[in-house]
Amino acid sequence: MDIPYSNEHNTTRRRWPRWQLVIAGVILLAVLYYFRPWFQPFFIALYRNPFIIQSVVLGAIAGVTTWYVSGRKQHATTAFTAVAAAFFVLGGFLNAPFQGAAIASDLDQRVTDTDSLPNMSTEHPRILPKSVASQFAQNSLQEPRHRIGAADVAIAEDGRPTWSYPLRPDGDLNRFIVKQKGAAFVDMTTSSSNITMNDEAMAVGIGTQITDNIFWNLRKDKYFVSYQDPFVFDDNGLRIATPVVDY
Repeated sequence: MDIPYSNEHNTTRRRWPRWQLVIAGVILLAVLYYFRPWFQPFFIALYRNPFIIQSVVLGAIAGVTTWYVSGRKQHATTAFTAVAAAFFVLGGFLNAPFQGAAIASDLDQRVTDTDSLPNMSTEHPRILPKSVASQFAQNSLQEPRHRIGAADVAIAEDGRPTWSYPLRPDGDLNRFIVKQKGAAFVDMTTSSSNITMNDEAMAVGIGTQITDNIFWNLRKDKYFVSYQDPFVFDDNGLRIATPVVDY
């Protein structure tokens, strides 16, 4: 008589000890905390648009309630999806008007009425277009591992307006191994090429990676604000200014 047999082998799953899971979790949290500046744009988007989190919370409440009443997982999933999607769409439409109304109300308390506009400066007129200034700055650049960054307006120490260009590292590799090499300032008050090159090396700069990047340092200092485009100016040494939107 044939005796049936099985060639299946008993398998056991190796489980990590609890202390190893705790250590792994602590290490993961420490790494995420150290690199928190990279995730700041995502979290500030949730902070600026709370209806996203509200949609998930309301959907979860609807799903749990439906599951408790009906006892069916499929109905709970449908309820979660429907409520979360509906509130997300509604919140998306209403978010901008409510934000605009809040900003207008806040600004209205700090507005000063005036009957006339300030006069233009006859001593320092702005006559040089940005496109021409950018070409002047690029042609004057003598640093092979750098390029000019985005232009912005900066006032020189003598009161002249200038186009300001940070000299940021050029190329992905240079962003990690090269510092910002100062800035170029192009005089706005003349149509000729009047450029001041400041090659002061900056410990924290624009376009560098990782810990010497301006946004890395700002986001570690203050997290739940929106940082706008930074620009360089000269005030007894190069400085970087960054507009900030607080909520």
